[in-house]
Amino acid sequence: MTAQVEKLPFGTEVDLDRLGLAEHDRRPMQACLALSEQVFKGTIDGEVACVWGLIPSSFLSGRAYIWLYVKDIVDQHQFVFVRHSQRILEVLLREYPIILGHCHVQDARAIRWIRWLGGVFNEPDGIKVVFQIVRKNNG
Repeated sequence: MTAQVEKLPFGTEVDLDRLGLAEHDRRPMQACLALSEQVFKGTIDGEVACVWGLIPSSFLSGRAYIWLYVKDIVDQHQFVFVRHSQRILEVLLREYPIILGHCHVQDARAIRWIRWLGGVFNEPDGIKVVFQIVRKNNG
């Protein structure tokens, strides 16, 4: 088994068919990809397992919005992807000291992933729950 996470070059097209997205999820995914300054792809033995990216809130704000799409195959290799994500997040937090996002209150996989990355959740607001991941000061 070979698991890999790679940063995609800016403007790289992501094959939405390989992600297995439902038709109603394609437009939001295209918007996330178009707005993202950085996009990452995780694969297992060449199969796309997850895609995530960062959308800066403004040029100088020091904040970014994170989004994530995960396929079921990640469940079988979750610790490998969490470890890769932690390493990447450590670098991203140097550029964006505050990373914000939200997920569906019933998306246990996303909530678990965000918690592993150090995310802190607000109280749910309807069907979504907002979180933030903040850079730790070293000193």
